[in-house]
Amino acid sequence: SLYDHLGELSCKIADVTTFKRLLGSMFQSHYPMLKNRVHVELVPCPVIVSDVLADLTKLNICIPSLACADNASWETQLIHNFVPIGSIPILISASPKFAQHVETLKQALKEAHKAFLLTPQGHGFNGPVHLVADALGSVLLLDLLLIDEESEEVNLPYQVNDVFMLGSPTGILLEYRKQLHGEAFRPRLRCEQYYNLFHQTDPGAFRIEPVLIDSFHKLPPFRLPLFERYPLGDAQPIGLLETLIHNDEALKLETSGCDSGAISFYSQERAKWWGPKRVDYSVNCPEGIKRILGCALPPIMHASYWESKDIGAFISRQVSLQIFRSMPSAGTLSLSSSTLPTVN
Repeated sequence: SLYDHLGELSCKIADVTTFKRLLGSMFQSHYPMLKNRVHVELVPCPVIVSDVLADLTKLNICIPSLACADNASWETQLIHNFVPIGSIPILISASPKFAQHVETLKQALKEAHKAFLLTPQGHGFNGPVHLVADALGSVLLLDLLLIDEESEEVNLPYQVNDVFMLGSPTGILLEYRKQLHGEAFRPRLRCEQYYNLFHQTDPGAFRIEPVLIDSFHKLPPFRLPLFERYPLGDAQPIGLLETLIHNDEALKLETSGCDSGAISFYSQERAKWWGPKRVDYSVNCPEGIKRILGCALPPIMHASYWESKDIGAFISRQVSLQIFRSMPSAGTLSLSSSTLPTVN
């Protein structure tokens, strides 16, 4: 989570193990022909938030009580009760160490892919690669995938297909950069599709669609179907063009006509978007989480993403589409950061 100032590897391994089991059960139950065609690999992100949290706690206007049990408990109290969670991604990206952290992740992703190709399972692999990231991993991955218009350098030696962000704060980071650079700020990513998945009660998650196209603030994020009711999805369209056609009045598209207006708007604005589908997706929040105090939510939300059947089913559907398109290739690789899981 955004409050993870330790970055313990054991916790990341536990998250990816949970995620791997979840995807495995999804493929075995609903896509048996894809069994053993998907490989999930942990790519740990560097610890990037400890310095920011330490500096923020120094700004608290309350003076530590002399009766406080110890410094550690006081620091924990500050982290949970004071630190403004929305400022964390902005301060992380402003750190002089940020570029180095992005480079570290880039090298880790390269090495993970290279190591996989040397295994019996990865021999001859040429299938799609997907990336899945948690809150902190998404901050680094955003800049890793951003296209630099002034440079032709490609950061990764393979094409990234789908990117899935879980509880990502990158929306507020993008809005901050948009405020700095104005309408000239049009970020584009080196991936085919970007998915921003979040609980609407997650205090550290933010929407991205209104940053890309302002009129999308009038539309709610796409709600993922409940796995228990629709294990294979509910067939609701998530394509950008379909969304424009079905919601042209709500979006108040600046062209006349219904379908023709949506198509015209699509052709004009498509370059701003991050893939052919919707970007923002809300996840059904378990009832128990809704009653938890906001200060305790980030770590609980973090864990809930990796074990969510709604998310697992959605990712399985998107990955299966890529595999079917790439058949008879060797499968698909999914790298997971910070947890950045990779789906193969």
